[in-house]
Amino acid sequence: MSKLLNGFAGRHWMLRARNFIIRYQTIRPYSLSYEEAEKIKSQLQYRDAKLLTPKNGDSSTEYKGIMLLACGPVMKYNSMKQFSTPYLEAGFAVINMNNGFVDFAFCRPADAKINNVLGLISDNISKPCPLVAKMYCSGTPTYLPSIIKKLSQPDCKLKLSGVIFDSSPPLSAAIDVIRASRFFEGQKRYPTVYHRIKEALIPYTCMLVNGVSKRNALDRITSTSSLFQSVPQLYVYSTTDICLDMSRLHKFIDKQCQRKADVTVHTFNDTLHMLHRLKYPKEYDNLLFNFLRTKCKLL
Repeated sequence: MSKLLNGFAGRHWMLRARNFIIRYQTIRPYSLSYEEAEKIKSQLQYRDAKLLTPKNGDSSTEYKGIMLLACGPVMKYNSMKQFSTPYLEAGFAVINMNNGFVDFAFCRPADAKINNVLGLISDNISKPCPLVAKMYCSGTPTYLPSIIKKLSQPDCKLKLSGVIFDSSPPLSAAIDVIRASRFFEGQKRYPTVYHRIKEALIPYTCMLVNGVSKRNALDRITSTSSLFQSVPQLYVYSTTDICLDMSRLHKFIDKQCQRKADVTVHTFNDTLHMLHRLKYPKEYDNLLFNFLRTKCKLL
């Protein structure tokens, strides 16, 4: 009898060990090799979607995963590169994706770009790779629905490990563009009348044309996607951010809490829109790295 029990216990232990190994292999953090990343970079032809890797990589390097950084149409690519620095130094590959006005306004172009970019990466990696989506401002309604839909496909090797909302999400209403225009005007980001028209009137017009579709797409995917609700979410924003409607932001967060999502919220009280790291670099980096370490299990 004791031999039988010992044999059963042994088989049970082996089964548990096997299941643990399978799970570990599925979510193991070091999943993107140097060769795969270099191949992807050579094939990724989008002007506003680039893969960056740490400068000290070599043929033996394996990256800890992919950070996808997405923002609105006002942010320029060179500025986005500065946001990538802490993640590159931590050993992540980074996708910088800032959208044009067409992606900003309409759902189908955003879907097509996400499918092409993430599909290219998935096709060129040999094993599952974790991806954390960091959404800035209007990058959320523009790209997050498309990202979740793509990563929910069973044949996609990219695995969503977490979502970070930085000064986000605005919910794609025309008033959001007015707030943003006032903020950028206060920061003297409009050197000429032409820039004022381009950076304010065009997105305002786009929002009037298709803002409802963007809001509906974001609400639908965040309320129905089991993938989104199963991954940890971090919300970082300033209580003095004039570009955000705080009541709508709090309502969005409350909905995720009601759906039992793993939600973490951190607020600053004296920082500008998307510029928290400029004033509190150490606190900001510690906050994000702690999220990646304790919630996403990637550090």
